Amino acid sequence: MSQKDTVLYIQMIDDIRKQKQIPLETFIADITSERSYRRYLNQELHAPLETLEKLINRLGVNFTDILFYTLTVKRTPSGIIEFITYMHVDELDLAKPYYEKLLTYKNAHEQLLMLVHSYLKWYEYRIGTLDRASFIAYLTSQVSYYKSHTYDTNESLALIILYHKFVPEQTMFQHEDIQQLLLEKDLHLIQILLYDIMFDQYLHALLRQPSVDTKQYIKLASHATYVTQLWLDAMYIYSGYFHKAMIFHYQQDIPNRNLYFMKYLSYRTNVLSYQNVSENDSYIEDIVGMDIPSFKKMMFQQLLLNKKT
Repeated sequence: MSQKDTVLYIQMIDDIRKQKQIPLETFIADITSERSYRRYLNQELHAPLETLEKLINRLGVNFTDILFYTLTVKRTPSGIIEFITYMHVDELDLAKPYYEKLLTYKNAHEQLLMLVHSYLKWYEYRIGTLDRASFIAYLTSQVSYYKSHTYDTNESLALIILYHKFVPEQTMFQHEDIQQLLLEKDLHLIQILLYDIMFDQYLHALLRQPSVDTKQYIKLASHATYVTQLWLDAMYIYSGYFHKAMIFHYQQDIPNRNLYFMKYLSYRTNVLSYQNVSENDSYIEDIVGMDIPSFKKMMFQQLLLNKKT
């Protein structure tokens, strides 16, 4: 975890401290000064990772507890999570109010602002107010920033993968570097939910390559589907079942592949309002050789048959 990202957790830590009614002096004793702590809260100073870990331990929780607290209690008032989520699954109507709110958003560090603005441009491109050439030019201007800056945060990786999604013929970063960072065990804790979005986008980027490295895909997809189980919403929204089905497909386990394709389609129908054919649906139709309604009918009949027997 980089120092720039630790500021995202300080407010959550302080909220839990207040809920536990731990006096500030007692809480920070032997860890940091009151002046430094308040500067962390005001985003005037980045807390060292060692300090952050000590504060979390003093609360009697761990990083995973902080993560779940963020997902279930602490909501992002800016709507960044919701906007990026809805854009990722092509829910443009649901994304619209968050788009309007984020047009004036400024309360974030540089890399997160760059990512938010790129998704705003993607929205404008999707609704037709920005042409594709201008959108690609904007993405390129943003990604060029990382030629001279680090890109080891979720924000930067998400931006780079968004670039790969639309400009695959102009690779500016090595796949090996991206994959190594995606597999870092703590990286998904840096920015809530962005991990799942960018992992899903990157796995699809690999599937679109003319020659898929199936071993590498299985390795990445296995890690991604494991992480999505930390929170059920991500399992539903970010196609964890689809990638699990693809793992079985490459392993030539057809019954489990079809079962997880069916789970994905069922959850997508329940969770999303978007009714047009998705990229995942196209993959399924190509693989099983039948349209989605026929595939569903076949699977329901098979499931009923298995239940009877």
